[in-house]
Amino acid sequence: MPHPPKIGTLCESLKCYIDLHFRPGGKLPPERVLCKIMGCSSRTLGTAMRKLVEEKRIIRSNKGSFVCGADRPAGTEEALTVLLPCSDFSFTGSASSRLSNHQMIQGALAAAKKYQRRVITVPVTDSNDPQDINPMQLSQLGPGSMVMFQSKWYEPLFPLFWERKCRLAFLNCGSNYTPEMIPPGIDCFMLAYTDYQTRLFEKSLEWFSARGAKRIAAAFCENDPRVAEQSKALARYTGKLKRHLWPGNPDYLQFTSWLKHLYAKEKFDALLLYPPPDLPCDPEIDFYEQTSIPPTLPLLISESALVKQSRIAEHAEVIFIPTIRYCMEAADFLLSDRHGVQYSTAEYQIKPAGQYSEISFK
Repeated sequence: MPHPPKIGTLCESLKCYIDLHFRPGGKLPPERVLCKIMGCSSRTLGTAMRKLVEEKRIIRSNKGSFVCGADRPAGTEEALTVLLPCSDFSFTGSASSRLSNHQMIQGALAAAKKYQRRVITVPVTDSNDPQDINPMQLSQLGPGSMVMFQSKWYEPLFPLFWERKCRLAFLNCGSNYTPEMIPPGIDCFMLAYTDYQTRLFEKSLEWFSARGAKRIAAAFCENDPRVAEQSKALARYTGKLKRHLWPGNPDYLQFTSWLKHLYAKEKFDALLLYPPPDLPCDPEIDFYEQTSIPPTLPLLISESALVKQSRIAEHAEVIFIPTIRYCMEAADFLLSDRHGVQYSTAEYQIKPAGQYSEISFK
């Protein structure tokens, strides 16, 4: 009995999605995630998946769905593989944030366009747990495979990378990771985020000092995973910066109300503002009106949706690490077939908010 047209269309969409994002042996996202990606019900997806099984495009088991093996056509260029912690990376955690993963992919795509190469993203777990890495997702890596990832979260995979002689781009590594740790014969681009909380405050203080600020407030969310690092770094600047933590993960109106009370109480003359990157923010609600903070007050803000407000763009500046540029340089190292170990240290930049374009927030 022939399948209805909707199933046929869904099957073609699934095949395109698989060809673009997965290698033979790769594990597909859970079916609840595929339903969201494809915009269909679980029942409709199940019918389409059974058809792909019949066509020997995938294998389904109680451990998940996997892409059937097939040789790469002769002459096909190796793709750049970007590793992600899980298939749904709209999280913030130890394996880096949603923002930094989007930036890594954007940088990789920019370099791949230059070399006319493909980029594939490979989720290495279903659960965003480094103890739950699925080795099937890495089964196609071999000598010369180009692999890009960020954070020390992927450390358990290093022996596999060494054994298979992959070419690596290791981003957001800590100060304990140096070129000496890379075995001989392995090509690797390393980007170290060395003592970056201290560098954040140093760069900020330089900027505020140039503007004559004396009473500087630093506002962070108490749920920020970097709170402990911030406390340690701020200990060096007692009397220069005063940190304030707003409670929980408030919405935008709660957040601005908290800032309004803080300004009325503290009367600071400069503000370092570090909201979560994905803080919900209505671009039509004026930040300065909501907080009663004067637009003339020096305001330095981290990467967040708040940057896109028109009056913030007119008056504030953004402090950020140019992650997309660093990721593009890392991908270029891999795609240009350079050899050896290249080591770089991430540095903060400050730009007027109106000129900032490192990421687009939806």
